[in-house]
Amino acid sequence: MSEDRDQGEERMRVKAKVTAKGQITLPKAVRDRLGIREGDAVYFVEDEHGVHVEPDMPAFDRALEKWRGVWRDDPLFKGKTTDEIIEEMRGR
Repeated sequence: MSEDRDQGEERMRVKAKVTAKGQITLPKAVRDRLGIREGDAVYFVEDEHGVHVEPDMPAFDRALEKWRGVWRDDPLFKGKTTDEIIEEMRGR
């Protein structure tokens, strides 16, 4: 894997081979960076800069993905259901 810097953003360039059946394996570094898990669909999108891979999730979900589970280990919420947390927030 090689990484390039572009205007302060980290870019990744990773090589994968195409099998006789036309299949590729997305390298782990790519899957991790894009949040792609087993069974997920991806799009290969062509634009004026080339072809890139996008996870098949709406833009809003993609923006929220980095926040998923952020409160999971917080002592105020750990071990509680969503309903219990809501009840506490409402003061019941």
